[in-house]
Amino acid sequence: KRSILRSRGSIVDRNNNILALSLQMDSLIINDTKKFYENKDDIIKMCNLLDMTYKSLIKKTNGRENKKYIRIKRYLSPEVVGEIKKLNLSGMYFQKEIKRFYPEGEMLAPLIGRTNYDHEGQMGLELSFDKHLSEENGLKIVKQDGKGEIVKEILLVKQPKEGKKLVLTIDKRLQYVAYRELKNQVIKVNAKAGSVVVLDSTNGDILAIANYPSYDPNIPGSYSDEKSKNRAIIESIEPASTIKPFVLAAGLHSEKITLLNSKYDTSSGLRVGNYSITDWKNLGDNLTAEDVVVYSSNIGSVKIAQSFDKKIYYNLLEYVGVGEKIDINFPAEQDGQLNHYSDWGKTELANHAYGYALKTTPLQLAKAYAVIANEGQVINPKIIKDKNFNE
Repeated sequence: KRSILRSRGSIVDRNNNILALSLQMDSLIINDTKKFYENKDDIIKMCNLLDMTYKSLIKKTNGRENKKYIRIKRYLSPEVVGEIKKLNLSGMYFQKEIKRFYPEGEMLAPLIGRTNYDHEGQMGLELSFDKHLSEENGLKIVKQDGKGEIVKEILLVKQPKEGKKLVLTIDKRLQYVAYRELKNQVIKVNAKAGSVVVLDSTNGDILAIANYPSYDPNIPGSYSDEKSKNRAIIESIEPASTIKPFVLAAGLHSEKITLLNSKYDTSSGLRVGNYSITDWKNLGDNLTAEDVVVYSSNIGSVKIAQSFDKKIYYNLLEYVGVGEKIDINFPAEQDGQLNHYSDWGKTELANHAYGYALKTTPLQLAKAYAVIANEGQVINPKIIKDKNFNE
């Protein structure tokens, strides 16, 4: 019996650039150790081609002399296979196997994920869309010669089936720029990690989603749990000052403040309960509501939040999706945290005004900002380009 190999579906970006694909490659199999070791000189030449020592080859076959299947090395290049075929070797053959390749390496690894040796999705989109991508190998009964070569096909037992292509909203060019700049900045400021999300606010397409540190899925030794995390989706954080535009938006909606005529004195600090609230520097005694956001004033943001009903602020945060799982079918996606406004005392309201006591993922935050860019319309982010796609 022989398997009829088919390939796992490829993953491509919005412009059909390949991000993950499977290729058939040759693996070297020994099926008769006695015949195989008859020509030592050519075996040594073969070892040099395989970048292995004769001693390590002996170690692989020791105690397995009666075995008809000993895999020596997987995924050989066509050039190496061609050179080995020129040698006077018997008791061995080449078997076709499938290997998964990721042309963009670390740039997209936390998003794309990877497969195992059996081509099953283990993480990332490879896992969540495994059913869609998976191939079904066929099976046939054949007659073969002593070298393992097929001389006659006798019966088709099972029809093979190719995996389906997965088209993402990602733009490889924007992804490259996002990852490059993120990596440079994380290294520059000695940060532990960072994420970037580039979102089309008009339709929700995720054009880039970069994470650093990362790993190269083509190099097994480069992987670690930390490097594999798609932090933009699976880690929720306190948004800090990035929340301040939403405090301002809620204040404007309440009609209790105006953008340029409302004034705030931030020069002498602010005390709420047992806590003193400060700014990164003295921003003066005459900030407009717009200035509060432009200069990122904690004091001004709290004073804006104190000037209108907290329910309005809560409703706005809920409306833009803070603390709500987006559900783009990615493993371990987080939903963040937004406690009901009825649980907010004076201190909790102040904390919410400058981005603490609530949590959001970077992707949720990008979605929230897209509501501002899209004039108040909420559009859910998506990673699959085909609008009719159904896993």
